[in-house]
Amino acid sequence: MNWTFTIGPRTFVLDQALARQVLAGKKIINGKVSEAFNLLPLRYPWSYDLYVALKKANWGPYAGEIPNLVATDISDGKIPNHRGFINTAVGFLAPRGSCSESRITEVIREKVTAPELKLILGRRPQEENIGLDCFLFLTDRLHIDPAQCSRGFWDSPTVREIFDLRGREAGSICRTMSLASPEEQRKLARAVFFLGACLKGVQFQSIYTEIASLGRSGRFPALSTIFQNRRRDEDFHVEFLRRLFLNLLSENPAIRSADFDAELIALMGETVALEKNFVRGRLADDSDGGRAERSNALVDLIAQRRLADFGLGGTLPRAALGVQAELMETRFAADFPDLEKSSLIDPGMSDDDL
Repeated sequence: MNWTFTIGPRTFVLDQALARQVLAGKKIINGKVSEAFNLLPLRYPWSYDLYVALKKANWGPYAGEIPNLVATDISDGKIPNHRGFINTAVGFLAPRGSCSESRITEVIREKVTAPELKLILGRRPQEENIGLDCFLFLTDRLHIDPAQCSRGFWDSPTVREIFDLRGREAGSICRTMSLASPEEQRKLARAVFFLGACLKGVQFQSIYTEIASLGRSGRFPALSTIFQNRRRDEDFHVEFLRRLFLNLLSENPAIRSADFDAELIALMGETVALEKNFVRGRLADDSDGGRAERSNALVDLIAQRRLADFGLGGTLPRAALGVQAELMETRFAADFPDLEKSSLIDPGMSDDDL
C-alpha cells in the first residue's frame, strides 16, 4: 500500500511500510540522522508550513514600495526630537549584535534530527544579510553615519547588558553536547525557550512598537515598513520555536519539572528587566509624554503572553493595558491563520501512526 503526498504541483508516492519506518525514526532530538535531506514523510508538517510561508514573505529594502517612501522619512528625520530615536532604531539593525543569536540558532539546528525542523533555522544567514541591507539602505538614504550609529547603539550600557545575557546563554550550549540525559536536554530546551520567547519574543520589542506607532501616524513610512517586515519574520521564528519547545517537552517528559519551569520564568523576568532598562536608557526622555510607562506596560504584557504560549503558567508583575492586551491575544491567530491546514498531511494518517 502506498501513501501519496502533494507538494505544490508535484506528487510523491511513498511505500507505506518504509514511510512508517522513517516516521518512527523522526524525533525532535536523538532521532535517526539522515545522510540525505529527506523531508518526506513529514512528521512535523507545521514546520514545513511555516518555512513555505516565510519563503513567500521574502523581501528586501531595495525592492517594492520602500525606496519610494524614503522622501517622507528624510523630511521627518529633520524633526529634532525624532533624530535620536531614529539613530537608535537604525543602530539596532547593525549586524554587530547577531553573533550570539547565530550561535544559539546553529546549535539548535545541529541538535534537532528531523530534516524538516532544520529548514527555518537554516535561513539565519539570509536574514542577517537582509538586516545588513536594511542598515546600509537607511544610513545612506537618511544620511546617517553608519559607524557612529552602530557604536552609539551597541556600546550603550543598557544594550551591553542585553548582549551579555545573550552571550551567557549562548555559552551554555555547544554543537558537541550530548543529549542523552535529561540534564543535557534541559540545556537545549532552555536555549529554544530563550531564543524564541525571550530574545526574539521580548528583547527590543519596544523599538518595534514605537516605530509601529510612528507608522500609524504617517511618519517614517519606509522605516516603519522595514520594521514591520522584520517583525513579521521574527514572528515566524517565535511560532516555530514555540512549537519546537512544546514538542520537545512532549517527546521528552523527563525534561519538565517545577524547578525547570521556575528557571525559565526567572529567565523571562531577567529579560523583561533588561528591556525596561533599555526603554529608560535609550527610548525615554523628559518630553516623552508617558512613553516609558506605556512601553514598560507593553513589555510586561508581551512577556506574559510568551510565557503562556510556551506552556508556562507562572506570572510576572505587570501593569494593566486592556486595549493592548486584547490586541496581543488575537495577534498570533491573525498572523498565522492557516497553520493547521497542511496539504502535506495524509488524511488517512492518525496521530497513532505518527
